[in-house]
Amino acid sequence: YDVQNETKWVCDPEDPRYHECFARFIREAARRYDGHPDLECIDIAIVGFWGEGEGTGLLSQPTREALMDAYLDSFHKTRMVAQLTDPATLHYTRAKRPDVGYRFDCLGDMRGFSPNWCHMYDLYPQLIVDCGVKDAWEQAIVSLEACWWTSTWIERGWDVDYIIEKSLQWHMSTYNGKSAAIPVAYKDKMDDWQRKMGYRFQPRKFSYTAKVAPGGQLCYDSWWENAGVAPVYYPYPVALRLVGEGGTFLLKTDIDLMRCLPGDSLFNGQVTLPETVPAGRYQLQIGVLSRFEDKPAIELAIEGRTQQGYYPLGPITVE
Repeated sequence: YDVQNETKWVCDPEDPRYHECFARFIREAARRYDGHPDLECIDIAIVGFWGEGEGTGLLSQPTREALMDAYLDSFHKTRMVAQLTDPATLHYTRAKRPDVGYRFDCLGDMRGFSPNWCHMYDLYPQLIVDCGVKDAWEQAIVSLEACWWTSTWIERGWDVDYIIEKSLQWHMSTYNGKSAAIPVAYKDKMDDWQRKMGYRFQPRKFSYTAKVAPGGQLCYDSWWENAGVAPVYYPYPVALRLVGEGGTFLLKTDIDLMRCLPGDSLFNGQVTLPETVPAGRYQLQIGVLSRFEDKPAIELAIEGRTQQGYYPLGPITVE
């Protein structure tokens, strides 16, 4: 595959040996690492340099499906994103696995390649619609990579506010800035951008039973706001914690933050106190735990965080 005399494929992906070897490698990677606590996301790559998928649209449908299936049939615990390349690949992927998100690799390009064409005006807005991923963010990760570096946007005088506005409109969760420095003058703008991308959970109101018996029901009504532009894509447990005279007790709730889309959400329910909780006065706290251990993992966008990562809600009596 040659683009302006630059070779983009160094072997023939239509060769059955490529399918067989490639799929075997991906399946083995999934067997070892699917669901690993250090692995946040898999970036699907099937052809082209750097995993960027140039020429994916030229693949035959059987080859496209065989290569994509290596991932789709193997990774079930770790989330995946597919490069936004061509409608045929994305439609096939999303029809089979709607939990697969997308990424693209040139966020910010405002005519850096040509005076008459750029990614931000002439490709991404149209490709997001054509590939059927306009609403993918509701259940799948959107990860965007800088075109060159953030500093390039500034040096070339591109409209940084427009770039940020479009990225948030596309409900991005993560930004790959390639570990490049950001000019100090833009720090506040970048910090504000980071606060808006992805999720930003703010419990606005939390009402609960003031007095509970050991073994009894602690009922709660809660109002949460997600001030970000996307939900969280893994099930992080929300827990209540009693801290007081009789010790410390952790109570996991049924609050599902994956359903907390941008805007307001209500979560009402109850948790059962262990019968072994001694009578006495306690402080009720709330925290969002890791998926792998009973320790807080996500900070909430409110004040009052303790050194242990919990947030006080108020007093509660066990009697």
